[in-house]
Order: sequence, then C-alpha cells, then structure tokens
Amino acid sequence: MGGEDGLPDALWFYDLVLPMHHVDNTRIATVPRDPRQSFYVNVSKWSNMYAAGELQILGGGYGHEFKPTNPVEIVRWDGSIYMDGVLGDSKGVFLRRFKRPRPGYVNKLYDADISNAFSKNRWLEIKRVYKLCNNLTAIKRGQPGYNPAYKYDYIFDTVVHNVNAITLFAGLDLCLDETSFAFLGWGEYGSGLFGLVYGKPGISRGAQLVLVTDVDWIRPRAYLHRHKLNDKHCKLEGPNEVMCIWKKMKPLFLKDDFRPTGIFKDLPHFTFDNFFSGDATLQFAAEEGFGVTCTVRRDRLPKGIPAKYLCKKTTKVEPRSRAARFENPIFCIKKHNEIGTVIQLTTFQSTSSCNIAHVNAINSLGLYADTKERGRKENKRAWGIEMNESRRLYLDTYGKVDVIDHYIKNCHIHYR
Repeated sequence: MGGEDGLPDALWFYDLVLPMHHVDNTRIATVPRDPRQSFYVNVSKWSNMYAAGELQILGGGYGHEFKPTNPVEIVRWDGSIYMDGVLGDSKGVFLRRFKRPRPGYVNKLYDADISNAFSKNRWLEIKRVYKLCNNLTAIKRGQPGYNPAYKYDYIFDTVVHNVNAITLFAGLDLCLDETSFAFLGWGEYGSGLFGLVYGKPGISRGAQLVLVTDVDWIRPRAYLHRHKLNDKHCKLEGPNEVMCIWKKMKPLFLKDDFRPTGIFKDLPHFTFDNFFSGDATLQFAAEEGFGVTCTVRRDRLPKGIPAKYLCKKTTKVEPRSRAARFENPIFCIKKHNEIGTVIQLTTFQSTSSCNIAHVNAINSLGLYADTKERGRKENKRAWGIEMNESRRLYLDTYGKVDVIDHYIKNCHIHYR
C-alpha cells in the first residue's frame, strides 16, 4: 500500500516520529532545524554494524546470506510486536502468528498482517541483530560517565528528548516515581542494574528507573536508571535520585529562540512518595528553589522537632489521637533563607498517622469536608471525608507514573 505521495504506509508513522532525509533512495521532506532525535535510522545502522562486525554474518561469504535491514523494516518489526498485543497477547508464543493453518486445522493465533510483513525466519534474523546502541563508541566499563544500562538506554533517551523538543512549555506540576520491568537475566556484575523487585505485582526480578512526567498530561520529562553507579550526592538512595534527576533537568531551563525561559516558565513542583523523602531532599529543594510535595515516613521525620509534636512511628493510633489530628492538624513552617523559601510539614489527618512535607507548595492549611462517591444508579452511595489542602494537593498530583504503567500493561507487549 502507498500513501498520497507513493511512499509505503509505514513511512507515514516513521516521518511523524523521526527526522530523516532518504529511505531507499526516496527523499522525504523534513522540518528545517528539526530538534528531534532519530531512532529507527540509528537502530537499523547499528543493527547492520553488529551483523557485519561482531556476528560477521553480513558479507561473510559462507553460510546463510543476511540481507541488510533498513529503517522501514525495523518499524514493521516493532509494529508486529505491538500488533501481537492488540490481538490479545500470545503469552510469549509470538512465532505462532506466522504459522498458517493447514486445511482442517485451526490456529487462532495466526495473523495474516504479521505473516505477510515478514517470514518467520526473517523476523528471527532481525531479532538476532537488533541493537539499540553502538558498541564501538559506547563508554566502556570503568571509564568516566559509564552507564551500565547503555544497551537499552537509547529508547528512553529518544522518547524523553523528542517529547521535550516539541514542547513549547511544560507543566509546572510534575510527578516523580519509579517504574519497573521484568527481566530474568543477571546483567553486569556489581552494577545493581538487575535484581529482585519487591512489592510490584507480576514482577519478581528485573530493573527499575525513576521517571518524571507532567501531572496534567502523559509527557515524560526526565528519567534515571536505578543502579549503583549513579553519581553520589547523598547516602540515601531516594534523595540521591532526586538530586541526580534535577541535575539532568537543568538543560531544560536553558533559553532558545522559541522558548525564552526554556520549556519551564518557572521552577516546577514535584510530587513523590516517602522513598524519596527526608531532610536531605527538603534541604536540596529549598536551596535550588523548586517545589516539593511528598509523604514522610514516621521514622524519617525532620530533625530538630520534638517527637511529641509530630505523628511518629511510636505514636499510638486510637480514637483520641485520631480526633486530635482531625480537630487541629499539625502544620509546621520553617523559612530556609532570606529569599522566602519555605519548608512545611503537616499531618495526614485522621485517616493515618503519616505526614506530608512540602517545599514552596501550599499557602495555608484548613479543614473542610470532601464528598466521596462509589457505585452507579440505585447502588450509588456518597459520604463525607475530612480533607485539607495538603492532602488534596498530594492526591491530585501523585500516581501519574502508575497510570503510565497501567496503560503499558494494557498493551499486552510480551515476547521471548
């Protein structure tokens, strides 16, 4: 099939996400001064280099001949994986999509679109050489700036770079959280890149990365692979990752011809959970001037405040303590410097003895009732719950990375 200009349909998707100039000797119009980063052009180039160099199956003169791949074919290869998910996930037996049923037999997994795009052998050939990095130029282990996740980092780098490149102004409310993926390999010894993953449904072993996204839209702004070789700014892993993420986001504040203040009109506000909380995080945010809202573990409360004034881990939760928190929630304020940076701490009200900390996030704290609803039609019920501005801000701006995880899970991408 061809488009209006006679190009294959795959190139319509290709030209939307990637700047390019020539594919199969066909010139394709590009945007002048296009700031986007190519993906499939580089992937096809690196795959051919890997086949010719390390595997030596390209132009070897013996054995099976390997035909060099190209960007269009790599787009279709990725598309076959997504199509498998659209059809309902083959549970790892993806190759059955190519098996044409014989007369009198039924293969419910067979798909004509995937089978016509590739032969099974060709799909396996590309799978064997598919590369997301250039091994010849990648920083080697032990050298400054080495990233143990370099073999698959390019796909994350391209997505985040291109989203920021086509953004005029980003949202000022951001959500920061970790996301996980399953992988049963060992990875590199001593890097801590792959390991046991706790508390994540369906994943027992794999890798994690910290992701920052807009609250109002799914727009990833920055990421950080979780391993032992990241820069060390703090002894605690969570606060150290916040500092590393902020360092990576600094170029987003640089001016250019289109955005006089970078993609952020002002310093943004981050929301994250108690893994990233602590005195080090609050102090760093106050010094840098960006906003923070986070839950605070009861054993990681700010130093210098007597325990009797806070909801601490040893605080007994009973009707009297619940009523006290509801009637008069604790709200501590500390001015960090002369420019007006403020660190704030408040209780989570009578629903829990957890605390919420802020940096330059809320102007006041007051009690009010909020309505909660469940059910539909005749089964619909509503009731009132206590609420304050601190809790409302946290609930409205947290959980966006979990939404991304949920959407990815619904894509049913699964192959061996």
